Amino acid sequence: MPQTALEDILRTKFESLGGYIHLDCQYLGCSQSGNSVNVTVQHRGERVTIAATYLVGADGHHSTVRTSLSIPFDGDVYPYSFIVAEVTVVEWPFGLNAAQIYTSLDGLLICMPEPGKHRFRLIANVRDAPQLPSLELWRCIIARRAPGHACFEIANMHCSNRFRIHHRIARRYRAGRIFLAGDAAHVQSPATGQGMNLGIQDATILARIIGDAIYHGRNSEHDLDEYQRICQPRAQKVFGLTHRITLGMTLTNPVLCWVRNMVMMATNSLPMVRRKITRVISQLDL
Repeated sequence: MPQTALEDILRTKFESLGGYIHLDCQYLGCSQSGNSVNVTVQHRGERVTIAATYLVGADGHHSTVRTSLSIPFDGDVYPYSFIVAEVTVVEWPFGLNAAQIYTSLDGLLICMPEPGKHRFRLIANVRDAPQLPSLELWRCIIARRAPGHACFEIANMHCSNRFRIHHRIARRYRAGRIFLAGDAAHVQSPATGQGMNLGIQDATILARIIGDAIYHGRNSEHDLDEYQRICQPRAQKVFGLTHRITLGMTLTNPVLCWVRNMVMMATNSLPMVRRKITRVISQLDL
């Protein structure tokens, strides 16, 4: 399911429960006192202070909430850039129900079908990519990285951008009555598509813990720290998996590439291993 479609489902459910999403608010800062958090936001040009029992910072990789709390975001950034494009493909040599991953000494190329006739998302690693990759650059990458029998042609490019991949985890998920969730707490390579899944798990577990604190009085330091005790190890496990996969898929050493390919072919031939990998990537075994 595309992330945009899932976001629409979650937004509709939230609003049906009486919630409202203010997209025109900017977080400016907060302070904690006693049993409340005072949050200052910019709303339609006006500074507003909101008194809340708890605050959840789910404001992404560049989290202003995390920064204002001086919580270290441990990790690093991969040395190469990635480029992504939404394209229409002709002469696609495979089915439209699964992604295709091309690995070569030149680099990685991932092709993922999306809703819409012959519409695909392409991802590739490029050491010095331009901010707005051109159609010509993508055609050159496909020619170099897709084998002859698996080559395809881009008919139209709808958008294309460059991005850098970070792998970082917040050292702490909580400061008093303030929590971090989603990309504000952890970012990792999109190699296995785990970021949104982790964020949804954060929200589910944190909702239970905050609910218990408000309605059942389970608000001791130990009770509130349960969130980090559950969620941070899960994020670290996914972090390690996606980091190893990213390093493996972007190898350029010919010998290491050959070893990687042999291991991939061997594991893909074993049903038990395939099932295990599926359960790990789907986070059913976390």
